[in-house]
Amino acid sequence: MIGRIGGLLGALIGGVAALRFVTQRALPRPGLIRIAGLDGEVEILRDRWGVPHIYAQSEHDLFYANGVVHAEERLWQMELNRRAATGRLSEVFGSATLGIDRFIRRVGLHRSAQADLERLDAPTLRMLRAYVAGVNWVIESRPRPVEFLLTRHRPGPWTEVDSLAWAKLMAWTLSVNWESELTRLKIINRVGLDLAAELEPVYPDGAWISAHGEDVARVASSVETSFAELLTVTGLGGIGGSNGWAVAPSRSATGSAILANDMHLAPQMPSIWYVLGLEGPDSPSERGIRVIGSSLPGLPGIVVGHNRDIAWGYTASLADVQDLFVERPHPDDPTRFARGDGWETATTIVEEIRVRGEPRWRREEVLVTSNGPIISPLIEGVDITLALRAAPLEPAATLTAGMTLLRARNWNEFRDALREWATPSLGVVYADTSGNIGYQTVGLLPVRTAGDGTLPRPGWDSAYAWKGFIPFDELPMRFNPPEGYVATANNQPMPDDYPHPLGSDWCDAYRIGRIVECLRSRDHHSVASMRELQLDTMSTAARSIVAACAEILGAEVPLDPLEREAWRRFRHWDGDIARSSPDAAMYELFRGKLLRLLYSRRLGDLTDMYLGAPPHGNVGGTSFAWRASSRLIRGLGDPTFPEKLGHRGFSWRDLILIAFGEAIAILRGSQGEEIADWRWGKIHQLSFEHPLARIGILRRWLNRGPFPIGGDTDTPLQIGASAYAPDGKVGWAPSYRQIVDLGDLPSAMGMHTTGQSGQPGSRHYADLIPMWLSGDYFALLWNRADVEAHLSEETRLLPTDEDWPRS
Repeated sequence: MIGRIGGLLGALIGGVAALRFVTQRALPRPGLIRIAGLDGEVEILRDRWGVPHIYAQSEHDLFYANGVVHAEERLWQMELNRRAATGRLSEVFGSATLGIDRFIRRVGLHRSAQADLERLDAPTLRMLRAYVAGVNWVIESRPRPVEFLLTRHRPGPWTEVDSLAWAKLMAWTLSVNWESELTRLKIINRVGLDLAAELEPVYPDGAWISAHGEDVARVASSVETSFAELLTVTGLGGIGGSNGWAVAPSRSATGSAILANDMHLAPQMPSIWYVLGLEGPDSPSERGIRVIGSSLPGLPGIVVGHNRDIAWGYTASLADVQDLFVERPHPDDPTRFARGDGWETATTIVEEIRVRGEPRWRREEVLVTSNGPIISPLIEGVDITLALRAAPLEPAATLTAGMTLLRARNWNEFRDALREWATPSLGVVYADTSGNIGYQTVGLLPVRTAGDGTLPRPGWDSAYAWKGFIPFDELPMRFNPPEGYVATANNQPMPDDYPHPLGSDWCDAYRIGRIVECLRSRDHHSVASMRELQLDTMSTAARSIVAACAEILGAEVPLDPLEREAWRRFRHWDGDIARSSPDAAMYELFRGKLLRLLYSRRLGDLTDMYLGAPPHGNVGGTSFAWRASSRLIRGLGDPTFPEKLGHRGFSWRDLILIAFGEAIAILRGSQGEEIADWRWGKIHQLSFEHPLARIGILRRWLNRGPFPIGGDTDTPLQIGASAYAPDGKVGWAPSYRQIVDLGDLPSAMGMHTTGQSGQPGSRHYADLIPMWLSGDYFALLWNRADVEAHLSEETRLLPTDEDWPRS
């Protein structure tokens, strides 16, 4: 599919020089611009990092300008994301993306977005409409970015539903449980329930699925393929993660609360984030909006950051908010589905899909059951299909929550704002200028009376249907804990006696364990120590794995001289996954070889999937990737584990020696005979790839990288290293970092991956990459005097003569 898109682009290229000229025309224009419909003057001051600081005399104008700067610098990214979310990619790319569009139309993010629009409160709707108007001014008035010319596409008007559908798509791709359900199903099919429970002990009741698993897997295959293609086109692949913590004044060197947050997503070009400052007017009844932080192009406001009183950051909670239901259609009427002793008639929706180059629109009939939309096509000879119940598809007012949060002044107002938050489910860290810190889980988390969400369930059995959602006041939270800090890293957020099951797809405890270890290691933390922790590459998982293997092997091993030298230094290694480390290179290759060797005897071609690989394609993945280390450590403690996995006559010692020898052979062949010259960064490399860069000339122009980098899945600096392919593509990395000292807001700092602009001709297209790679930050300039001291460009938006001044 991507190859066909690449062919289309290749036929349209008329020379690099022409492309560079085109990109210059579409860049933001400094100076004075008159726009109809504004209330007053708007100032857009861009600092030397390309961050716009918007000063407006009305909230309408503030968010209008928010839409303008997003569209000026990220219009192609916004266009691609809205089309992916609404199932309209084929209008641009033709039949190459028809499978994605059909799949997305069945899922129905756009239908759910329309329902969300009707739930927004009046202030949020006004802000969203102003934002949409600003985007449309750019679409109507400014030259198109180069991607539109390459694809011979002219964008249509932006709508409120486009923004909400994009938010739904982002939330859905952060809720990965349905793919994990299918992975578990395939493992049960392959090895049976007993061994499956040994491999991942979360199967309290798998008997039903074990009898129907083969048919379910066949039905699911096309769904997995379409989802993989969606991730490839949008760049949203990569299962991600995040870190967040806050320390109280009692543990702060400055005497104020300090908050740190870094969100882990797939590296892409441009960055998914856009840093933005917004300052509006006060009114007689309330203070105006004044915030700075990271925004999502396509949505108004900021996502994480701080205002005058509070700072907040997000991590994915990894709560299970999606279930697959196996549905049995009536043999004579495919619109009716079994329910108990009877049948339920599904709602039929006709979706029309326009395909570029085809004279007629394609029709897609979508069926929506009480368990959600049917997302898989009917397959001849199989009498079942799949429905998806997912919190991101529920009607909600998440944007109202996000916009209300911009004004929150304290913990109670912060929590009240987030009561409306639906998806994605997040762990939110909090700090305020009064010295309070906290943590709050947010989102719609389903109540299940039967089943636990680990596997697909029979849709005809009402016992497995959702029974509402956990009340907000019963979701996990902490406020001013006695230890003086809160921290979250996609780990289990609740104690074992918590009354509501939330899922089982948490990350290993090693990353959060290292974060807590560092937070406890000092009596008082500073911004500098927060920065050190965000960049920390120490792996407690690596320490444990190496120690367990060393205990099994001992000091002397039957290897050749170079291998013995490597083993002697390796067994005393401290676990630092540094870019320049020979030992980190040995560890990652050794762990990957040992895992594949261990599991492949019984799992065969499912081994990589069990270690977190995506079912189809080379992007995305499942939560299994986060638990590879803990499963290996648990297995190393059981001398019989290799035999359980089919290695008759082989002990742990045998497997470790084989895997270590294979790892060293790779390093010798690729990096030479000198151990001191081996580097993890020569294996572990990250690239920032543009969705359209599928052919040589565009790849060289639009992409950046590869860059050697340290860290892995288990380190606080989480740079996704696949357990199944440690020498493969980096799947996720810190997409945005922020540190805020609540006693000194002007000292706040942030960093995202590439640059503020999505336009290849801009000096801000890739200027942040060297800073991001070296662990630097830029200032989140708070006071106007500081903005003016770092001023790069100034744009003034004025009403047209007939509009201004307004009375």
